[in-house]
Amino acid sequence: KSGLDQLLSQLVHAIEAQQAKLSLLIAAAADNNIVDPMHLASMAPPLLPPKPTSGDAESLSEWVFECLVSRKCLLVIDHVELLLKQDGGSGTDLKIFLGQLFDRVRGIKVLLTSSSPVGMGTNSSTVDGGSIGGGGGGGGG
Repeated sequence: KSGLDQLLSQLVHAIEAQQAKLSLLIAAAADNNIVDPMHLASMAPPLLPPKPTSGDAESLSEWVFECLVSRKCLLVIDHVELLLKQDGGSGTDLKIFLGQLFDRVRGIKVLLTSSSPVGMGTNSSTVDGGSIGGGGGGGGG
């Protein structure tokens, strides 16, 4: 499995788990009369789109984008060097994915961590909504 495939698999699992937790919390609030029933509908998380039957990276990426497009979230990709190692160290697939993510999901912030320099084309510890491709000078932003 490539690094991007593993990342997508983990994102799919995390999105589904978060959806389940929110649903349980809302049900518990309703059962215990913690929240006015009139407000429960507004608290419900948006339904997830149908998960693709194909497990390829492109289909899963599209599904992740659809799930996140109406949300604000922080995506933390820890130990990014391990993902890059599996893809030969170039990070091309990850850069493309993150570029598409920033283009499609406006409410997202991404934090990449690594135990060693990974050469992702930025001098910043965080990448939020900007280009992460190569080229360009300084670390402004």
